[in-house]
Amino acid sequence: MEKADGNGLFILIKSNGSKLWRMKYKFAKKHQELALGKHPSVSLADARKATEEARALLIHGINPAEVKRERKLASAKESTLFYDVALKW
Repeated sequence: MEKADGNGLFILIKSNGSKLWRMKYKFAKKHQELALGKHPSVSLADARKATEEARALLIHGINPAEVKRERKLASAKESTLFYDVALKW
């Protein structure tokens, strides 16, 4: 079940009771969804802020899902670097 908040933001309520913030948007003529986090870890205010930031990226022609993916990869690389340094030490 979905409950819309506006501006593409909605909360997806799964049958097991978990609640997930999502944002629907259109990029390159395709409908897409961006995961914003799990409720209550991510508050409504934080979900709205993330939606605004994603909309700003869309205005500049940038896919927010790609930005999120790049940040996740960079974070994984940083943790790998720490792991390498720790092993050498």
